[in-house]
Amino acid sequence: MKKTIALLAAMMLATSAIVADETTTTTTTSTTEESAGTKLKNALSEFVTDTSNTVTSSVKKKQIVSKLKNYVGTWTFANGNDKTVFVINSDATMTLTQSDGTNTTKWTGGVTAATSNEFTFTAAKKEVSGASGSSAENVTASWLIKYKKVDTNELKIVSDDIPNDTNDFDFSNATLFLRASE
Repeated sequence: MKKTIALLAAMMLATSAIVADETTTTTTTSTTEESAGTKLKNALSEFVTDTSNTVTSSVKKKQIVSKLKNYVGTWTFANGNDKTVFVINSDATMTLTQSDGTNTTKWTGGVTAATSNEFTFTAAKKEVSGASGSSAENVTASWLIKYKKVDTNELKIVSDDIPNDTNDFDFSNATLFLRASE
């Protein structure tokens, strides 16, 4: 990582020198024409930005995975015939499924932020299946979910954003989810 940063710094320094030299020697070129030095500088700048964003994203994902490592698994809340199940995977991907025995709605996405007592689930896909057929659509939904581990197999969840189940259970009330035995 240090070698990459040093290489990028050297490339940016060299680019600055090229651009400075070209601005003093290319006064006769057309102002609408982009100099080779400027093109190189812009390409390197874009590369550095992309690399920085990738590193930042990787670090952020590692932090999220670290915060959720004790919560990886399948968690279920049963309410009569209705079940709400969420699965947190070790790579911070997640699904949330609500079923009433006949119809099922499943949101798929990932955890995009996490602290010691809350995380944000960002759904990218919603699938609905049941007696009347099935459908899938891309969605952009972010749900803030507050959590507190009661013990190894019990997790208390509170969220104003999780849709009510078909029995109209409101997840803004503290809800006890049980870890599925694996």
